[in-house]
This record gives sequence, structure tokens and C-alpha cells, in this order.
Amino acid sequence: MSFAYSVSSSKFCGRLRSPTSTGRGSLLPGEALLLGIALSLDAFGAGIGAALVGFPAVPTAILIAAASGMFLWAGMRIGFLASGLRWVQRLTVLPGIILIAMGIFKLMQAS
Repeated sequence: MSFAYSVSSSKFCGRLRSPTSTGRGSLLPGEALLLGIALSLDAFGAGIGAALVGFPAVPTAILIAAASGMFLWAGMRIGFLASGLRWVQRLTVLPGIILIAMGIFKLMQAS
């Protein structure tokens, strides 16, 4: 059995192809933990970058917390409103594509 076959046939890749196929509509505790770790590492990296540039710590932390909360609230409101629209449900793969594209552009800029 090749590595590509074992990975493509796993339950994980099946969930990536169709994340809503479980019908749960919510995250499992393990998934929430991984998401929290990923977001915390992102914030950690942003904090290191802000410190290297010389931004003051307390005002920067307050501004980032306020902006994060505002965007989370707005995203949830828009998500709940748009979740009933049929064409929006087909766009569930779009955030992943955007994140991958942003990562590729960052890698190309670093070179």
C-alpha cells in the first residue's frame, strides 16, 4: 500500500473533502483545541513581529483584542445570516483556498 493511497483513503481526508458530511454542525473538542492552538501560535507570531518593530505592548494587545473580538462577532453574525443561502453553502472551501494563497504569497515575498 502506498503512502498516497493510505492518506487519501483516511477518514481525515474524507472530512477535508466534505467537512459537513458528519452533519454535526459543530466542532469536536479535539478540533476546537487544534484550532485554538493554531490561532494562538498566529497571535504569538504577530506579537513577536510587533515587538521587533517596536510597538508598545499594552496598547497593541488591547487594540488586537478589540479588533479580534469585533471581527469574530461580525463574522458570526454574517455567517448566521448567510448560512441559509444555498450558493453560500457551496463556498465552504473558499476560506481554505484564501489561506493557502496567502501563505504562498508570503513564501514568494520572503525569497
